[in-house]
Amino acid sequence: MPATETPDNVLGKTIKALLKVRGMKAYELGEEIGLSPTSISKIMNGVSRPRQNTFTRMCQALCKSKEEERRLVAAYAGTEFLEEEPDQPLPSAEKEILRLRAEQFLERKTQSIQFKRSVARELDKAGIAYKQDYCEGIYSTDFLIERDGKRIALECKANVGRDIDKTLAMAELLKAGLKCQRVVIVVPYREEGIGSAFVSVFELESSL
Repeated sequence: MPATETPDNVLGKTIKALLKVRGMKAYELGEEIGLSPTSISKIMNGVSRPRQNTFTRMCQALCKSKEEERRLVAAYAGTEFLEEEPDQPLPSAEKEILRLRAEQFLERKTQSIQFKRSVARELDKAGIAYKQDYCEGIYSTDFLIERDGKRIALECKANVGRDIDKTLAMAELLKAGLKCQRVVIVVPYREEGIGSAFVSVFELESSL
């Protein structure tokens, strides 16, 4: 039996509005953020409240702009979103947005550190000498390998599909700035069409 919607269910109404904008069904949102149809129904009808980590995933799935994110966080915080006064500060909502962004940043930072450690382990296993977190002037790279009079810079990229063009532009700058013969972008796995500069961590030894 579906849950009965509670009065003044601001969060549920906001979720429904964003689902309509995204062209999604409630069960599709549940599948994307790891909730059962019953759980997502209870949240949308105001019967239960999502946990912080669930709400973070919900924001990522539903919000494609800062305004949408602000609207959803305001609803989660129990504050009406003031459409007629978009510049009016919402202290509790703004604080929640900052907390969510900080949480996402820390998650990406942790993934990056863990991936760099896995690259270092692969280099150690292969017996390849390297300098980690190498800097020259304004130029820095995750790993610098110097052998046979040549330099190879390794840049670790835990998120394969994020900012590919920016990553390639940075690789060109590093190649010139550090006077490297090659800049290798190390990724957890290779995707089709991302270019020869990208190398899977499992292919690292054979590619150097």
